[in-house]
Amino acid sequence: MNRTMYRFRLLQASLLVSGCVAAMCAAAGAPGRGQLGSLRAIELSVEATAGSLVIPSGANGSLLVTPCSGCAPLALQSDARSQYLLAEKPVAVATWRAAALAKPQSPVVVLYTKEGHKLTRVMAPTLHAAATPAVVGRP
Repeated sequence: MNRTMYRFRLLQASLLVSGCVAAMCAAAGAPGRGQLGSLRAIELSVEATAGSLVIPSGANGSLLVTPCSGCAPLALQSDARSQYLLAEKPVAVATWRAAALAKPQSPVVVLYTKEGHKLTRVMAPTLHAAATPAVVGRP
């Protein structure tokens, strides 16, 4: 297993552990409240391949991803706050698209808000930008 894939698997494991810890904390409730806390999802994710996404042409638009075989595609609204990450580095949409076209079978994770289906991040941990990437800062 190469280093990038190892980091991707480590990210998946840490997200699972974080969810378990949050669930246990919610079940325990806050001290002195005498009632159980609640846990609610604010962000959802879909695992896919880079080639299966329909990527917007610019910062504002819709990203289409199909969450499962036989499921209807999800249209996720992107804006200037949406991040496109290649090997954990933020890049411009055009740079992300070029990397995805070069290796369409690469695994990606699409994260979006539960309410409103707003695209928050598209992560491609095994993809890398070309020699001169258009790196952008976080909003």
